[in-house]
Amino acid sequence: MFNCISLGLTIGAVAAILSGKDLVACFLYCLSLNHKQMSAYFAPAFFSHLLGKCLRRKHPLLEVSRLGLQLNPTWATKSLVIGFCLEYCCNLILYLYSQKALHDGR
Repeated sequence: MFNCISLGLTIGAVAAILSGKDLVACFLYCLSLNHKQMSAYFAPAFFSHLLGKCLRRKHPLLEVSRLGLQLNPTWATKSLVIGFCLEYCCNLILYLYSQKALHDGR
């Protein structure tokens, strides 16, 4: 039911790779993987492509480090977004229940 979100992020990551934007691709694929582990099926393809691209460059260790450093903000972004959404939803539910209680009490 919710596969379209992770598949859309994966397609965005593929489009970013085809556009030559490896860091954007890394970010989008990590979001896809964080959303639904079903995206792990695509991990070997992303890993081998990005690693092969890094190894063909002049400073391969630096390029791999750049991709690795992109993961930390991605995981932090996911945690912040989930935390915000959960807090917002809980507050909304509490507000709606309080309004219903006030309305039913009249």
